[in-house]
Amino acid sequence: MVVSIFLANLEWKGHLANLGLRHLQSGVFDGTAMVENGGWVYFADPRGNTFAEFRQTESASELAVDLLNPSAESEKRAHKLKRVVPRPNSYFMDVKCSGCFNITVVFSNSQSVVTCPGCSTVLCQPTGGRARLTEGCSFRKKIN
Repeated sequence: MVVSIFLANLEWKGHLANLGLRHLQSGVFDGTAMVENGGWVYFADPRGNTFAEFRQTESASELAVDLLNPSAESEKRAHKLKRVVPRPNSYFMDVKCSGCFNITVVFSNSQSVVTCPGCSTVLCQPTGGRARLTEGCSFRKKIN
């Protein structure tokens, strides 16, 4: 009997939930060998090739990650609308002109050319997404 272990197979997923096992690696096995070793369950073929590994947990509802308190790195990688608190990736910044050293506030995703009010030097140009700063201009992100 060949059983496919994928999350799309709802019947097998239900059996795993009843056993309190968490799925770690997908594969196919023929059910000929099952070895339990320190909480790990291995399914292998007669040659000993391991096709699936499972870790026995305290309860079937235990999660691998904390959804309410994600790490700062995972929050930064997440889409702007899929974070715990949705917020945009854009920001305002102070841009210092390289000629007259005036400071101008510029939006990071500006869709128009921004010039210095003092010397009319171009500070940034729009691109498809973020605005590209002119060489020699320094900037810092504004903090709320």
